[in-house]
Amino acid sequence: MTQATSSRTLLHSELPHQMHAKVMVVDDDRTIRMLLTSVLEKDGYQVIQAVNGQESVALAKEHLPDLILMDYMMPVMDGITACGEIRREGAATGYQPPIVMVTAAHDDESVKRAIEAGATDYLLKPIILPVLRQRVRTLVDGQRSEAVIRHMAYHDALTGLPNRVAFTEILEELLLVSRGREEEHVLCYVDLDQFKIVNDTCGHAAGDRLLVELTAMLKPTLRRDDVLARLGGDEFGVLIRHCPLETGRDIADKLRQSVADFRFISDGRVFHVGASIGIVLLNNDWTDVSSAMAAADSACYGAKERGRNMVFIYQIGEEAMAVRRSEMDWTTRIHTAMDEGRMRLQRQIIVPCDETRSDQCSHYEVLIYMIDEQGNAVPPGAFLPAAERYGLMPTIDRFVIENSLARIGQVSDCACDIHSINLSGASLSDEKLLGFIRNCMKKHGVAPQRICFEITESAVITHLASARYLIDQLREDGCRFYLDDFGSGMSSFGYLKNLPVDVIKLDGMFIRNMIEDGRDQAIVKAIHSVAQALKLETIAEYVESAEIMTCLRKIGVDYAQGFAIGRPEVWN
Repeated sequence: MTQATSSRTLLHSELPHQMHAKVMVVDDDRTIRMLLTSVLEKDGYQVIQAVNGQESVALAKEHLPDLILMDYMMPVMDGITACGEIRREGAATGYQPPIVMVTAAHDDESVKRAIEAGATDYLLKPIILPVLRQRVRTLVDGQRSEAVIRHMAYHDALTGLPNRVAFTEILEELLLVSRGREEEHVLCYVDLDQFKIVNDTCGHAAGDRLLVELTAMLKPTLRRDDVLARLGGDEFGVLIRHCPLETGRDIADKLRQSVADFRFISDGRVFHVGASIGIVLLNNDWTDVSSAMAAADSACYGAKERGRNMVFIYQIGEEAMAVRRSEMDWTTRIHTAMDEGRMRLQRQIIVPCDETRSDQCSHYEVLIYMIDEQGNAVPPGAFLPAAERYGLMPTIDRFVIENSLARIGQVSDCACDIHSINLSGASLSDEKLLGFIRNCMKKHGVAPQRICFEITESAVITHLASARYLIDQLREDGCRFYLDDFGSGMSSFGYLKNLPVDVIKLDGMFIRNMIEDGRDQAIVKAIHSVAQALKLETIAEYVESAEIMTCLRKIGVDYAQGFAIGRPEVWN
């Protein structure tokens, strides 16, 4: 039995251990049928009777018994022929039960014919009932155990849905069968929005309950032949068979609306989640599973970029394909640059806005850049989006941490200089990051008081619990934390008073045009006033003119950073 067949069968049937085991008795002798039925029913089996081989083939297809006791010699169709037919019928669906031939013939040729036809075992007449009962029990238990193992291999343990392995095999088979035909199907990639907030706030047990409840709610939204699978974490796959794009989009939007209407209650709190859904029309343009899944994932990412909680259709076009190829090319280039030592560090100075203030120590932000294959400097904005898209940020963050601390530890004449290091949202979920940072500080002899970490507002919102824990632990060690790009998010002031940060870095979009736009000035004043009330310092980014610096001084902003003060410098 192939894996694809196994997964397909188990997706549309219950596990054998979830029902009474069925045994089919096939014999033209009524006395033997009744005797075996009586014995097996006393042992708790559900018995199906057939009077000849032809009837057994039809009943096996209808009832799917867990075991078949087949008489060798019968009218209409004998047991050998029936055994072969059941095996051929089951090859298309994966149904291959144990078949025990029951006969008085015990010559070598009869045994050989039975085995060649697909018989599992051979039982001689006259039947010794204790031997029969033990044989049946052993074979049924073995069949059930195999089914349980297959089910576990192809299903998600939490929700009971098909898992990524099963979903991929079903998709692969669908593309194979549809090849050359004018058929259309719709593939959906579903990523829950704000699910991590439930995990971070109420714990993973609550998150698991949410997934179970949400799964039960989504199933009725789909048609009978459609497939809903859990691909991992808070990601789901949906395969809508034999469906034009517009209909598939309507079904996907119903899924999205169902998630949006769903309310999860835990510890007296009500949580709302959303769904970003990317959809791909499957037709003859798609020949392999990996490219179809990658396209659906890309479309889902497009839905998130456009505001989340929406459906986005993947469009095959030169521009989209060029962007995707460029992103994938960057991942290879990033790995190669790190292996070849072409990832480099810069630092940019941060100074007090108040000219009368004289800090004894200098303050810098650490930045990363790349040297390309021709020796040219590549700014971080060119490759970091691809690194975020393909999960490379934790690796880059660790590179920056390790190399920054190594350089700080080597310099003895500026023992009080302070450096701030950026941490991505992906790193905030890394449970081993705290230990890594502490080990690096110890290894290079760097005092925690000389290090600040910058985390963006959006990363904190997405990883609130893990961010809070990391901040608390490292602040106890002596590190400081900056909340970067403040003002770009939706919930800034609501959680700021409870978040243990030391400094707010004002988002550059409010600084660049604050001389020309009075609204930007008003926002900067408001944020600085809140920071003062919370006893937090402020840093303005993107200070690119003397006029902006003068305006910041009037407002009272504490520090400034930008080209008007100092450009990033190579840090060797």
